[in-house]
Amino acid sequence: MRMTPVVLIMSVLTTSSLAAVDQEPQSAVSKIRETVMKAVEKRRLVTVILKIKRENRNKYSGTPGNITEQGFTLVDGKSGAQAQFQFEEIQDAKMKGSHVKLIVGSVAAGIAAVVILLVLRSELNKS
Repeated sequence: MRMTPVVLIMSVLTTSSLAAVDQEPQSAVSKIRETVMKAVEKRRLVTVILKIKRENRNKYSGTPGNITEQGFTLVDGKSGAQAQFQFEEIQDAKMKGSHVKLIVGSVAAGIAAVVILLVLRSELNKS
């Protein structure tokens, strides 16, 4: 009689942990697919890190294209070489950011420096 609750608890825990293990790769694949889709929309480069090395490399960068349910093509901007990747073989995918924020920040800092110098100069001229 006491064994029945223990068996039920163990079966529920085993079933829920197996379900979590099955869902984990799917969510990782979904995130990678979403990253690649955003990169295509924004015309950005992507860096992918493979789970298993291919041609003695596990890191590839390029412009993604030809996206299917299973994978996509990555075109290297320097060599023009194309490589086909399956979403399941990718450990991580990162979209390379643009430098717009850096450029805007630098311009703003330059303008602020000029304004400060002009204010200091006018203060010194008053003295």
